Amino acid sequence: MPYRTSASRMTSSSPEPFSPPPAAASDVAMVEHLRQNGPSSRAAVAAATGMSRPTASDAAERLLASGILRYLGKVQGGPGRAPELYDINPAAGHTLSLLLTSRRCLIRAHSLGREQLAEKEFPLGAAPSGPGVTEQVTQALTELSASLNTPCRAAVAALTAPVYPKTQRPYPIPGWPFPADGLDLSSAFAAVGAEQTRVDNDVNLSAIAECTEGAAVGQTVVLQLHVGGGVGAALVVDGTVVRGARGLTGEFSHVSIRGGTLSSILLDLGLTAPDLPLLDQALIKRLCAEDPGDKRLEGLVKALGEAAAVLGMVVDPDLLILGGPLSRAQGLPERILEAARTSLGEFTPPMRLGTQEPMRGAEILAQQLGLEALWSAYAQRGNGTVTFGGATAR
Repeated sequence: MPYRTSASRMTSSSPEPFSPPPAAASDVAMVEHLRQNGPSSRAAVAAATGMSRPTASDAAERLLASGILRYLGKVQGGPGRAPELYDINPAAGHTLSLLLTSRRCLIRAHSLGREQLAEKEFPLGAAPSGPGVTEQVTQALTELSASLNTPCRAAVAALTAPVYPKTQRPYPIPGWPFPADGLDLSSAFAAVGAEQTRVDNDVNLSAIAECTEGAAVGQTVVLQLHVGGGVGAALVVDGTVVRGARGLTGEFSHVSIRGGTLSSILLDLGLTAPDLPLLDQALIKRLCAEDPGDKRLEGLVKALGEAAAVLGMVVDPDLLILGGPLSRAQGLPERILEAARTSLGEFTPPMRLGTQEPMRGAEILAQQLGLEALWSAYAQRGNGTVTFGGATAR
């Protein structure tokens, strides 16, 4: 009988630089096939990857002995010899992905087989502090990881703030409503024993997702403009996010020009959220649907179109992507891109609407880092048993 892959499985891997796993190529190929296609027989893996059946069998035996794979049993009912099915062992570990904004925190856990295991979301409170949010996140991660009872191979966080690459901490920007001072997600990840960690800006991670499985697959130089409560950008060159020395690449909306910043210009339009210095996304979406000729919207379109044009001319990308929550507002993204085209004229690069969320990029990168951690443990034990939680290999 056919064996269907779970609908909750993730796809693809990150375009970020990847460390070659210290394991036999056949072992890696088998694990990747199972991650992408779900439970399979040795013969199916051999046919799909091009390896011989004996090579596939040897790889399966090594991976079973290490505990990375598990044996599911035979598929009955078909003609001939019943094939034996294998899959990634849930005990091989999990990855954690986290999205942290000025208002809330969302956490998801996935197995290394790419299935979502758990999700937790909670508000941060009216006036969150960095240390307070660190404590909240640490508690939530600890509770979630304890319920899984498997090693945390990797954890990745997406923040709605720039992140200093060397310290993995948010870079405080005056007036920006994010609890940057004293926020230490590295310590929160250490509390759950995460073997690999990364903290990054949300737009950077959204761009990773776009380059991996979204609108920018196969492109060399990608510029993404993100429009939501705030405005930012990300630059990807040859599959690598350009973050800058302080993680400030793309934070163009905070630069003061002629007495104001893009952020202040947008907020002065009267489209501000009632309790935070952010764009009121609900109001803007309502105006787009009910009153597209509103003067405030016209000001928003003009400012964002000009910003996209300036960035497009500076970077000269193969593709400019407009993404973020407001890129789905009725008619708004098309108007912004048209305004950018008007400014750029003959220098207009190809443009597309984005489809990927920052959380998706965090999930993709966490899986990549999790696999690196798994293969590292596999190699350190001489292809012997890898340390797991309570589950057994068979």
